[in-house]
Amino acid sequence: MKERHGDGGGKAVGKASRRQLVVGTVNITGAGSFDRLSCLREADIWAVQETKLETVEEIAGFQSKLQRLGYRVCVAPSLRGPTQGRSSGVALLWKPWIKVNVKPEVLVEGRALAMGMEHPKLGQWYCYAVYSYQAGDRRVPELYDTIRQHTLGHGKPFVVAGDHNHQPADFSRVLDLVGNWPEARLPPIRVEMWRQLLTTTS
Repeated sequence: MKERHGDGGGKAVGKASRRQLVVGTVNITGAGSFDRLSCLREADIWAVQETKLETVEEIAGFQSKLQRLGYRVCVAPSLRGPTQGRSSGVALLWKPWIKVNVKPEVLVEGRALAMGMEHPKLGQWYCYAVYSYQAGDRRVPELYDTIRQHTLGHGKPFVVAGDHNHQPADFSRVLDLVGNWPEARLPPIRVEMWRQLLTTTS
């Protein structure tokens, strides 16, 4: 299994073939620029951060666009920040051949999504999309503890992909602070990186 990520601190944590399964993660400032992602078709599952999608109409338009590109989509709408600007928003995208048998679930509004899948070789496993708060935010431990509690509830292998907004050493301390994570493991992940942070020009 491959895991790929874009710029902005995106990285997989956790222990995660029809063919080799590729999970990608990317930060995108505004969903309108997603179709400019040159490597879009290289991943079977995408965790997307900073969509800033808020309204029903915007989400429906995003889903329609990605369906035309060959993906099914679940979106956790963005939230309003302290100055009432749009902030956060995450999405999970997956190819139709992937057997989703646990309906995508918003764990934390605008910040975390979970989805359960069955794979002929991997068996039952889960993928999470997360967009963390900035390092030092008091809400960070609660965010990851919510994800951890969910993994403990199902007890299956998992991958948490997204933008964790922390340097590796700081992020390790956050995970240690939250508590023990389950030991269910997927086969070793080969990590490949690309640096492509998408922004809108409008």
